[in-house]
Amino acid sequence: MKKIIIILILFLVVSMLSLVPARADGLLNPTDDTYVDINDPNPTTPPGKDGYSLLTDYSTFPSFVVTRRVYLRFDISTLLGDASSGSLLRLHIIKAPFNTIGNLALWSTGDDWNGGTAGNGDETTLTWNNAPAPIVKLDTQPAGALGANIEFSSAALITYINSQRIANGGDNVISFMVQWDSCTTCGFFDNITFEDRENFGGSGKPPELVLIGPTAVVVSSFEATPNFSDINVTWETVFETNLIGFNLFRSSDPDIKGTQLNTDLIPAKVFGQPIGENYLFIDTSFQPGNTYYYRLETVDRFGQKEEYGPVPVDASYTLYLPFLKN
Repeated sequence: MKKIIIILILFLVVSMLSLVPARADGLLNPTDDTYVDINDPNPTTPPGKDGYSLLTDYSTFPSFVVTRRVYLRFDISTLLGDASSGSLLRLHIIKAPFNTIGNLALWSTGDDWNGGTAGNGDETTLTWNNAPAPIVKLDTQPAGALGANIEFSSAALITYINSQRIANGGDNVISFMVQWDSCTTCGFFDNITFEDRENFGGSGKPPELVLIGPTAVVVSSFEATPNFSDINVTWETVFETNLIGFNLFRSSDPDIKGTQLNTDLIPAKVFGQPIGENYLFIDTSFQPGNTYYYRLETVDRFGQKEEYGPVPVDASYTLYLPFLKN
């Protein structure tokens, strides 16, 4: 009888866990990626399959004309929640224009590559003539330099990703197109080369789609410890994908936010990365003999802020150590 009860309990626990929705945060690489070239509309060797990485370029003769487009497609079927806290598309540059200043645009585009059904296109036979057209411009970003990451992130991008989820009436397929949007200083036949999913040149940085869901935790710990002459305020992050920095506040009243201790924003150490870091702020501006309350404020790239704390600290036994000069 006891064994039967234990089995029933385990069955109920497993059933309850199966009802918990998967988190929306995660990092995905493309299922398909390629490029098309207007100067070679029907190539013998399909673009993106000729041993090179993804390319995007333009020509300035006789005028600004986009001559190459990059296409990327992602499968988000493993992500069941909305990416409501943020998302970004990251492309790593292995070749950059020598004398070009301009912007690249990220567009949503159709899933029917080469006339296929949603999610069943063919990157090996995609050409300029049969490639899907751009639909909605999601973001623009500066072209960047060699070794840098171009990161597209906007409210429109999040809206597009969420709309493609099956739960929201979509098909779980996300298709992007990247091309030059504008240039202020344009060279002749300059181009940018991105890593692709097959041949990422030893850098280990193929295209990445990063999503952060509503349950993603940015700060996992936040503590304050008094010492003889200062108070060490420490915290640890889990995700810094959209995080740009922190503000730290101190008050003698737990219900008041108090004084901001940092003059400038404390920058995120691994900005744009789906990983975390450890932080230390040494507070020496307090008055010993009091109890203080610390609050930590995170600031993301969308201007959204989240507060952690208050964390109380008893500074009754904290002393200032005099500086002795010989």
